[in-house]
Amino acid sequence: MKRILHYFLLLTFTLFPGFWGCVQNRSMEQESFFKQWKLIAEESKGHSPGTKEQDIEIPAIEGVKDSAMEVDVEETELDPASLPTDSISMKIQRGDLVTVLRTLTRIADQNVLISSSVEGEISLDVKDVPWNRIFMGILNTNGLSCKWEGNILRVLTLEDLEHDD
Repeated sequence: MKRILHYFLLLTFTLFPGFWGCVQNRSMEQESFFKQWKLIAEESKGHSPGTKEQDIEIPAIEGVKDSAMEVDVEETELDPASLPTDSISMKIQRGDLVTVLRTLTRIADQNVLISSSVEGEISLDVKDVPWNRIFMGILNTNGLSCKWEGNILRVLTLEDLEHDD
């Protein structure tokens, strides 16, 4: 028993001071690190770059008409037969009309451009109906029209269509 106590005291007095020294050095290192970090943080406050106006020259692009950058694209009336006919199923209640149209065109892998004046809500519950029927039904129900511009399906209100032509 005496021997165990002797070893315990020996280990305690030899290892404890070494351990304590390591702990103190670390806390001093950490303290100096945090002081340095705080100093850097204080020095870097408020140095965000401001906004400044820049004049940017846009080089001429072949096929562009004028500064409005209108590109000549063949516009064609929409032939319902040119739309996808894959059957789909959807169930949507009080969905945003633009979101539903974008979802439909994404399902059919079609490019779409939707006028900013298209708005409203729609509820839809269809099962195994051809894509083109759903799409045209949504357009007709909401007083919308569409036409092809190149490979982009352009969706607009009837008023926009009149102003566009």
